[in-house]
Amino acid sequence: MNTRKLEPLLTVRDVGYLLRLTRQTLAKLITSGQLHTIKINGSYRFSADDVEKYVRGCRQ
Repeated sequence: MNTRKLEPLLTVRDVGYLLRLTRQTLAKLITSGQLHTIKINGSYRFSADDVEKYVRGCRQ
């Protein structure tokens, strides 16, 4: 049996607040595949790891 704990998932509101992005900008990032999501019951959720990878990818 797998004893690994699930990490808490972030909502669109959480990620928008953290990255200072609007819902519209997040929607563009999601549809373009730049920001990975998990869809649960029709709502998008984000892993903190995926958000961090996105931010690291934005660095120049």
